[in-house]
Amino acid sequence: MNNPLSVDQQIHIRLLCVDVTTIDHKWNTPDTYSSYWRLYLSGSDGSAVGCNGLKHVLKRGEFWFVPAWIHFSCINESPVKHFYIHFDIVGLSGPAVRRVFNAPVRVAQNVDFDKCVAQITPKTPNHTSQLCRANAIVMQQFSALLDSLSTADTAYLSRSTVAQSRFSHLFRYIDDHLNMPLENELLADLCHQSTSHFIRSFSREMHQSPAKYVQERRVASAAQRLVFSDDSIDQIAAQTGFSNRFHFSRVFARYMTVPPATYRKTIRL
Repeated sequence: MNNPLSVDQQIHIRLLCVDVTTIDHKWNTPDTYSSYWRLYLSGSDGSAVGCNGLKHVLKRGEFWFVPAWIHFSCINESPVKHFYIHFDIVGLSGPAVRRVFNAPVRVAQNVDFDKCVAQITPKTPNHTSQLCRANAIVMQQFSALLDSLSTADTAYLSRSTVAQSRFSHLFRYIDDHLNMPLENELLADLCHQSTSHFIRSFSREMHQSPAKYVQERRVASAAQRLVFSDDSIDQIAAQTGFSNRFHFSRVFARYMTVPPATYRKTIRL
């Protein structure tokens, strides 16, 4: 390399679920929407995802990303062995994801399904090594996705990740304290700025207000807990900083289009 890589643009993968299963007609859903990403690999033909009026066929041996914050439908025509990873990308804001990644996208083809799955489900399971391999798969395919972007999108993401890195300590604090009051005055103090200057600088660089960011993180965390935990809706509301279940349900439905109880019942592989 002629120049060292800058470390002020940090993207991290947070795995939520890794599994291999067989999907059938029960996988069919007319409208799916979530705060986390998916990586799919099919063991045979027979499934697809629909988005914006287009049908994306998931052929055997093809990796597909389904980005967070997009509406899509799941389509299954016959039983298919299905490898999937659900994950968060830490270091990309919601507005950046919605602007650049607005549809499912294929990033690789002619992948050996059985060999790939064998990395995650070895004969002698080792949870830590399996998670490392799953993380490596996501990072390898996501880097290929980034390489396929246009020059304009690449530049936009670069600016976005640099901006987000300036607030990285603040984002960690927010994620660790979602159950607490997170007023602008507190967040500004953590950044050693006046409240008015903080609101202006945050909104300019992150393309959303601090209050909007906090609320989106609360909804994203709640959505993941609804899917990946057995906590009650009241518990999740408290854990993510909503005053009560009714306030939580109202805000959640505004973002996710359905109330928490309905969201939890939907199959989300």
